[in-house]
This record gives sequence, C-alpha cells and structure tokens, in this order.
Amino acid sequence: MRTLIKNGLVYDGSGGTPFRKDVLIKDGFIEAVTESAEAYGMEMTRAEASGAEAAAAEVIDASGLVVTPGFIDTHRHCDIDALYNPEFGRLEMAQGLTTVIGGNCGLAPIPAPKQYRRDIYDFIEPCLGIAPEEMAIERFGDYLEELGKRRQNPHVPGQVGRFPLPARPGRAGA
Repeated sequence: MRTLIKNGLVYDGSGGTPFRKDVLIKDGFIEAVTESAEAYGMEMTRAEASGAEAAAAEVIDASGLVVTPGFIDTHRHCDIDALYNPEFGRLEMAQGLTTVIGGNCGLAPIPAPKQYRRDIYDFIEPCLGIAPEEMAIERFGDYLEELGKRRQNPHVPGQVGRFPLPARPGRAGA
C-alpha cells in the first residue's frame, strides 16, 4: 500500500533546515521524497496531481503540519511488555516512537538462569511488571530471537541489564 503525505514541512532528522516536500511511503518504507509544487508557489497541473495521487492508496494533506522520521525512546521499560502484551506498540506508535530501547537502569528480565529467575523477576517487578511464569529465557540472544519472531512496531533493540548478571543465592542484585 502506498501513502502520499503532501504539503508537509519535513524535518529529516539531520539537524538541517526543514523543507516543504511530499513523501511517498510504500509498505511502511519511504519510497520517494519529491518536490512539492506548492512550495514554489506553482499549481500542479491536473495530470501531475492525479499522477502523484493515483500512485497512493491514501493521501494525507499535511498543510500546516510537520513531517518527521520516527522518534527513538532510549529509556523505555518495555522488556516484558514487548513479548507478552498484545497491545504493545499501540501507544508507542501513537507517540511517533519507532524504536524503544529496554534494559535500562540495569533492570532486565534477561539473562535469567533458572536457579536465580524468581529472585530476578521479584526484583524487577516494581518497574517492569510481573514476568509471566512461562517466560523462561536464559540468554540475551534467545530474548532477541523471540523479539524477532514478532512483527514488532516499534523496533525493540535492548541492552543487557546489569542486575541479572551478578545474581547468586543470597546476593540478588549484588
């Protein structure tokens, strides 16, 4: 599916001056960024306008609005939600977040060796929520593999939380 966002003021994330262009999106990826005739005070001919709009299933008039790339939230406590909450991503995408990074504050449910799992899950619960019993992921690579099996919006790279690493009996979080 193609979507044309036209007449918007584009901030491309480079830090440069924003510019007025039209953005054509195909299947969730930017296919083209084109000159907007309106930016130069010209009227598009009917054929030009219908050609650009015919290429799109949806046309969004962004006049008076800003068009930006997705935002990155570098501090999101979403490690468990990303795997087990079927609503995960709805709120994030509504905020324009296309990437959220978990494993912050040293808190993460992974790695979680079986003998220390309950201590780890109890410690992280106040911040990350209740870890489901079926969440038995011991290695960080396995966690990333599980995330990769889901069609994820937003993208969820993670950090290895430092809390689970030194977990030992009697020293959880030491």
